[in-house]
Amino acid sequence: MKETNPNNFPELLVNEPQKYISNYYESIYPKMGGRVFDMLALSPASLIIPKIPRGNKMLKQKINMLLISPPGSAKTSLAEEFEKITYHPLFSEQISAAALAFKINQMDKMSLIISDVAVAFSNDELVKLLEQILGDEGVISRINMNNVGEYEGGELRKKKEAIAYLSGTPENITKDIISWGILSRTSPLLIVHSESEHDEILEGVNKEIGMDFQGDKKYIPSYYYSLWQIQDGRHETIKPIESYVISEKIKKDAIEFFKPLAKPYFLRWRVNAVRELEEMYRFIVNSAFLNIYNRKIIDNKLVVEEQDFEVAKKLISREIETKDFIMRCLSAVNLERLKTTKEIQNWTAKRGIKNPMVESIMKGLSGAK
Repeated sequence: MKETNPNNFPELLVNEPQKYISNYYESIYPKMGGRVFDMLALSPASLIIPKIPRGNKMLKQKINMLLISPPGSAKTSLAEEFEKITYHPLFSEQISAAALAFKINQMDKMSLIISDVAVAFSNDELVKLLEQILGDEGVISRINMNNVGEYEGGELRKKKEAIAYLSGTPENITKDIISWGILSRTSPLLIVHSESEHDEILEGVNKEIGMDFQGDKKYIPSYYYSLWQIQDGRHETIKPIESYVISEKIKKDAIEFFKPLAKPYFLRWRVNAVRELEEMYRFIVNSAFLNIYNRKIIDNKLVVEEQDFEVAKKLISREIETKDFIMRCLSAVNLERLKTTKEIQNWTAKRGIKNPMVESIMKGLSGAK
C-alpha cells in the first residue's frame, strides 16, 4: 500500500514534492530557482538512500550539481537555500585544499557546498580532492589526509559519503576541469538569461520591494527532515528503505528512450554514455524517495513509478544537452586554435552566434583574458 501523510504537510508537497519545491524557489528567484531546484530537490535525499543494485555491483545513488551562470544570478543565494534543507552541510567559498581536507576528515557524510568555484578550480590539489570524494568510490587518500585514515590495498584511503552543489561563472569551465573529470562527476546546468527574462526578473524584484513574505516557509525543511527520520529509523510509520523495485516495463522504456538520446553524443565525441545511463537511474530512485508518501513500499523496497521516469527523462536530457554544448565549445576552441577574446568574438560574429554563454565558455576553455 501507499504511505499516508502523517506530518500534515500541504497536499501538493506530498503529492508532487518536486513541483512544490521548485515552484517555491522559483517564486523567490525568478528564472533561476525553478530550473536549479528541478534537480537540486532530489539531491539531499541522495546522501541518505541506499545504493542502486546492478548485478554484482552497487551503483552510487548520489546526485551532484555544477551550476554555471553569469555573475549576479543568485548562485550564492541558491547555495544558502540548499544549505537550509540538505543534510550535514559543509559550506565553503574560498578555502585552501588543506583546510577543506581537514574539515572533510571530521565528517563521514556531507553536503559540500561551494558557491564560487573560481578559487577551488584554480587549485589542482583541491580539484583532485573533489574528484575523489565525488567519484564512484567516494574516498580521500593519504596525500589529502595527512596520514589519517585506513589502509586499503596498501594505500591510505578513507571512505566518505558526499554530495555537492558547486557553482561558478562560465569562465570557470576550463580544459583542466574537463580533463580532471569534475564534469563527469556532476550534472552541469548552464543558465544565461535573455533580455526579456532579465526584464521579468527586475520587474519581480521591484514588485516585492517593501512587501513581507506571505506564506509558510517551514514546510520544505520539515519535509526533508521527515525523509531523514525515515532512513534514520525514527519515523513513526515508515521503516528505512533498503532497496528499490524497478519494473521491467520502466527498464524497457528507459533504454528505448536513452539510446537515441545518447547516440549522437557518443558518435560525436566517442564518450561512453554508461555514466549518463546510470545517472538517469539515480534521478529515478531519488524522485521515488522524494515522493515516498505517495509511493508503494514492498518489504522495505521502494516501488518506482512512471512519474519518476518522466522526471528522469527531463533531467538526463538536460544533462546530456549541456555536456554536448560544452564539448562543442571545446572542439571549436581546439580546431580553430582560438587563444584570445578578440579571436573568439570574431569567430562567433562570423557565424552569427548571439548566445553569450558560447563566448564565455570558450573564453574559459581557451584561457583567454
